Amino acid sequence: MLKGITDRYSLLPSSLPQFDFLSLQLDLVEDFNERLKSHYEANQEDTEQCARIILPTQATATKFVGEVLADMASTPLIVELLSLSDSRSSPECGRKAKSLAVRLTSILDECNRLARESYLTHLRNDTLDSIHGLVREFARQGWKSMPAVTEFLVASMTPAMGELLYVTKTLISSQRDRLLTSLFTRYTNTLMQALDQILLEEVIYDNTFSTGGASQVKFDIVNNFAVVLGRLVHLPHAGLSRTMEACNVLTINRGSAMLLVELFEGGGAAPKADKKQHSDDIRKALGEMNLLLLKPEEVELILHRRSDLDV
Repeated sequence: MLKGITDRYSLLPSSLPQFDFLSLQLDLVEDFNERLKSHYEANQEDTEQCARIILPTQATATKFVGEVLADMASTPLIVELLSLSDSRSSPECGRKAKSLAVRLTSILDECNRLARESYLTHLRNDTLDSIHGLVREFARQGWKSMPAVTEFLVASMTPAMGELLYVTKTLISSQRDRLLTSLFTRYTNTLMQALDQILLEEVIYDNTFSTGGASQVKFDIVNNFAVVLGRLVHLPHAGLSRTMEACNVLTINRGSAMLLVELFEGGGAAPKADKKQHSDDIRKALGEMNLLLLKPEEVELILHRRSDLDV
């Protein structure tokens, strides 16, 4: 409709009816945006339907309409029409040109805000709501009592991780088919960043791990969850970099872990000048272990989650 109306501009005899046509186009876009917002508000209680179909479809539609409108606004005819706001035009043309130029900019900003921020934020939150219960179920595995992996006991993915991986992959795959590439990239970046924090807090921080439990949680997250989703979202380690570092802290050999614990505990009663040196020593040690994203206090907390260190 936007393109069809624009094609008829040249048939109009003067600027004033062309202004009316442009105003009609902007009315259509505003009405379209309002209808989409009303449709989401009427269905927002059904988070699964919103996450799978409504929000990705509406984000893409709004983004596409905004791009069409932006392309239309850059055509020579519209540029010339809106330039009539200068002193060479009649007062009436000048007022209409200024008003429509402001309105056009406002609607383009609104299309971009709805597609990139509002709808994608709701989509990320609804996706997290759909899988959060599965994350909690995964977190409730008996990590503290799991036996160590041996030549007779080969690691396999826990059923809870299998369910979490299947549902998360299915949801993200459905978004990939409905979102424009730029929107899908933005959505997956924010989603995996939030999921990284949830896994860190609810799985790692809230549990105690035996040697076998630490190996199992690393196998589930690093060898399975991050690998499969990483291919889907095109992010290194699926964007779960902090959780992967936490898994590495849980599974570094006991001797290295004990040295880290001693290093953390060594600066407790040190003078102020020595504490700065102690802090630098900790950061240097973490850097040598390739622990670059977790804060020192987070590493110390994770070390205390290991049952084999007796700390």
